Amino acid sequence: MKLKVGDLRAAKAKAAGGAWVKGIVLDELGISLDVKARSLRNTEAAKLRGDLVRELPDEQKEKMPPDVSARILAEVLVRTIVVDWSLDEPCTVELLTDPEIGEYLAGACVAAGGIVADRGVASLEADASNLTAIIRWMVAWGDHLQWLEDVAREEGITLKALAERPALADHLDLEWKAFWTLLSDRTPGPHGGIPFTAIDRYAERLGIAGPDAFERFHTLISKMSAALSEAVAGTASGQTDPA
Repeated sequence: MKLKVGDLRAAKAKAAGGAWVKGIVLDELGISLDVKARSLRNTEAAKLRGDLVRELPDEQKEKMPPDVSARILAEVLVRTIVVDWSLDEPCTVELLTDPEIGEYLAGACVAAGGIVADRGVASLEADASNLTAIIRWMVAWGDHLQWLEDVAREEGITLKALAERPALADHLDLEWKAFWTLLSDRTPGPHGGIPFTAIDRYAERLGIAGPDAFERFHTLISKMSAALSEAVAGTASGQTDPA
């Protein structure tokens, strides 16, 4: 089955669409706000902030006045972070810099973006853990799967090797197939890896655009390659007990 560029585009659209963060308390006001936000560390936010700072007069760049800093933050939040919120008015720079309530609203938006960013880091770690666990299991038991299933059925027992067999998360199908395609470019030897140039070319072919999306793709492929090397080296020293 061929890799689906549409799956990648859907994932990118999902990230751009943001995620809801519920119940952000506005400090001492005792009121909570729901914010749908993108990651605070998305590349568009960093670029926009850099552009806005470069437009400032030199004296403000060296020592940025609080009101200017607040205005830049509000611009970044409105244009690159906040997708929606539970207030009855749209998120605007004017609201986020309002002298009475702007500080509370901007703080809630920053908090939401930070939470979404942290979720992204946790998601990457979880995805890498899922993929590498499958690699290790396949190296250890893949060639013996039929035998394991036969023994379990004939003896009426649950073998540890089968019980601990990890399942691929549905959203990782693209990266999983890409890894096995890219494996043909892997340098020879027990510690061989997949060259950066091969991953870069393949990502371009799939339409993976933007540094964040590519970094995620590169990280997952590299971690799978490293896991394969470690697993092969481990099996050379002895097989694991299937029971």
